[in-house]
Amino acid sequence: MRKNMFFFAVVSFFILTTLLLGSCTDFDADVMAASAPEKPEIPEEDEEFIEWTYAFSEGISAETVLDSIQGEDGLNYFVDYVITINDKYEATYMGQTSYKDSVRTIKLSEVADAAFRNLDIMVTKGYTYYQKNDEKYVSFTFSNEKVETEQGFEASGWYVQKNEKSLTLNYNNSYSVEDTLKVNTTSAGFSGMFTDPQSGLSVDLQPVTVGVTQDYWLFHSKDDSFVYDEESARWEDRSWSDDRTLDKQHNTVMRNGTEYLRYPFFSWVNFIIRVDGEEVARPNRSAEFDYYIPYNAAEDVANGDADWRA
Repeated sequence: MRKNMFFFAVVSFFILTTLLLGSCTDFDADVMAASAPEKPEIPEEDEEFIEWTYAFSEGISAETVLDSIQGEDGLNYFVDYVITINDKYEATYMGQTSYKDSVRTIKLSEVADAAFRNLDIMVTKGYTYYQKNDEKYVSFTFSNEKVETEQGFEASGWYVQKNEKSLTLNYNNSYSVEDTLKVNTTSAGFSGMFTDPQSGLSVDLQPVTVGVTQDYWLFHSKDDSFVYDEESARWEDRSWSDDRTLDKQHNTVMRNGTEYLRYPFFSWVNFIIRVDGEEVARPNRSAEFDYYIPYNAAEDVANGDADWRA
């Protein structure tokens, strides 16, 4: 009986001790952590005697930058990808492992030229078109056609795809179906990835896309003071503004024995640039076209119309 009571006392003491120790575990851990020695700072004079070795790398940021430069026809846009990486180096000092940072910035523009990075936003500057039949009316319906091509760039860990797009806005003459004003637009988009040759870190690049909005338009500028110079491929004295308040004027030209009446047309195209699906800019481009239709002044006058050569 006395032996059993001794055994019971020993077991009870063991259980009680275990419970008490268990209830103090978190507190003891906090005390131990608080009493742990702080990591020593390395004095500058000791730096040169410490051997730092590369440990690992962390990605800090991956930015998409659009640089814009003013050109003759508006802003030209160039894409640049900027990757920032933090390399961690370690060394042992006074029995403790210490780390130091080494931040690197890597840019696509450092290895790819501006010609590749250009978003290539353009519109045909214009041309002269002579209608084939003698129908004097001009009325346009619309259709379009698109062609896409790709070119790649691969160097120094970069793998970038440039998607080049040609979109033709066809304005078809309803009265002369074989005649079409073609407003040709071009643009480019980018996508790809970067793999750091030093650390092996990989980053997906934000896609850059360029599209044409639905509010493009074509109108008769009703002004004959602006002349398209085919040799220089430019309009003389064109202000490149949306001015529809000009007085109605016409002039005629003779081509191969046929007199033509000139209709200047003005086209305006709005583009939209998106980075990772988010709109960042809406550049626009414009163009003019000389459209001529066969003209018979005597017939117009006989029908009570004006002589547009006056």
